[in-house]
Amino acid sequence: MKKSIIKKIFIKISKILGYEIIDQNEFYSPTLEKSVDEKLSNLNKSIVLPLGE
Repeated sequence: MKKSIIKKIFIKISKILGYEIIDQNEFYSPTLEKSVDEKLSNLNKSIVLPLGE
């Protein structure tokens, strides 16, 4: 329970600062509330996903 509260606070702070978070385990963006399969870019914003080797 404590871990989820810290996670929610971190997500809110990230949104305020303008950062996007992507959960690489589930391929989900909690800050955008979208799956990576969906279009993540917004008007005047683009998201670059670096892919490892």
